[in-house]
Amino acid sequence: MKYGLIVYKDTENIGDDVQSYVATKYLPKIDYIIDRDNVTSFVPEEKEPVVTFMNAWWMNKKFNWPPTPYIYPKMVSMHFTHYDTIYHIDQKHITTGYGKEYLKKYEPIGCRDSYTKNLLQENGIDAYFSGCMTLTLDKFQGIEKEDYILLVDVKDEIYENIKKLTKKRIERITNNLKLEEHSKLDWEQRKGKVEEYLKKIQRASLVVTPRLHCALPALALETPVLFIDYSLNNDRTGDFLQLLNTVKEEEFLGRKLRHDINKPKENKKDYLKIRNKLEQECFDFIKNLDEERINSIKLPEIEDYKEFVRRNEFQKNLLLESFHNINDLYYKEINNSQTAWASSNEAWAKYEELCKKLKEKNINF
Repeated sequence: MKYGLIVYKDTENIGDDVQSYVATKYLPKIDYIIDRDNVTSFVPEEKEPVVTFMNAWWMNKKFNWPPTPYIYPKMVSMHFTHYDTIYHIDQKHITTGYGKEYLKKYEPIGCRDSYTKNLLQENGIDAYFSGCMTLTLDKFQGIEKEDYILLVDVKDEIYENIKKLTKKRIERITNNLKLEEHSKLDWEQRKGKVEEYLKKIQRASLVVTPRLHCALPALALETPVLFIDYSLNNDRTGDFLQLLNTVKEEEFLGRKLRHDINKPKENKKDYLKIRNKLEQECFDFIKNLDEERINSIKLPEIEDYKEFVRRNEFQKNLLLESFHNINDLYYKEINNSQTAWASSNEAWAKYEELCKKLKEKNINF
């Protein structure tokens, strides 16, 4: 049996790599690294299925859905984003046609959040709430607690106020990555960065963050965490607020902070029910794989599919080039119109100013 790990090659957020990292807990081995935003183009070395966990944020390039037929997926902890300001495909890639057929083939679909679950159910796809797989991260052995507060992507104003509230050491880090550098790293290098990041969370006496994929790992690693709730992206965060100790930004900036950051409140235990159920589901999936049945799945010949991918990429790139050209022309026309409008307004203002001066001098015109 071959196994694949979904990795978002071009991520700018270490949270995506944490998602990949937690999947390695369940995979007996990793034979292939599969790029999340190019799952439709993946081709293995031989004509055989590749077992893969599909826990991820799907996806920026929605035209790269559904996945290649060589992937044998465990559809769990999936989030289908509505975010698409570039191509405006919306959710048609999963709610209609071949994309929907693919999901129905592997239903029920385990969804990371109620937004995704409701979206699929409303479109006739069997789905359930599974929660986020990062809740099943395991603590590192031999890591001792240290008396510091870890701030992950908090605003400067909050940092300055926290400094006034504690004498503890404060560390500030970010989930943001340098894309050009990070995208060149292989998985082992990225894995090392993830482990360094998670160990820093586990060592801390308290984590303060607005980042969901910092807060949920903190729960799993049993580090007290305060989640700054900005009430944004509720399709992603809504289900998890009840699992976390939350705080509003204005509490940090005011004088009525409900939490003692020097003696952090213990995390809620509600997440354990989700963790235990999801962990068991993932282990059972691997344990109960029927290799004979999976290998009997009809797959295309490798060379035939490679040719399909090559042709598909060629056609897709032509369409994308045309799309970007049209977009460039559109924005150029908008810019020209705005420039012309500004120029017209400026000329009119000068005309009115001249008329005013002429009238002041009793000059008729």
